[in-house]
Amino acid sequence: MKLWVIDDDSIYQMLTKRMVEKSHPDIQVVSFLNGKLAFDALSDAMQSGSQDELPSVVFLDINMPVMNGWEFLDAMIQRGFHSQLSARIYIVSSSIDKSDFEKAKTYDNVSDYLVKPLSKSDFEKYLIA
Repeated sequence: MKLWVIDDDSIYQMLTKRMVEKSHPDIQVVSFLNGKLAFDALSDAMQSGSQDELPSVVFLDINMPVMNGWEFLDAMIQRGFHSQLSARIYIVSSSIDKSDFEKAKTYDNVSDYLVKPLSKSDFEKYLIA
């Protein structure tokens, strides 16, 4: 199983990786500082047909430089990846803006909207869902 953490907060990335590795050492955590880096990795994996490189779960932040979470999701749709990727995608953001919650619902490939910080039980619930 592979978890992609797409978030510009390197401390959040580190804490997420540690928490997951302690409770689920079999889960590989791959981190990206913005949506562009993640989208490039996704494009490469899709083009090469390498299923091993694809995530099972994605924790996606909204507000990031270069390419934000919404732009990442839109790029997936434009390239047709949303229908090929079977990963569960969770928006994980500190935003409690109702419009963000509503916007997340418009994406068929978004499983849920989670508000930071996530607890250990949240990680358990959404990683093994």
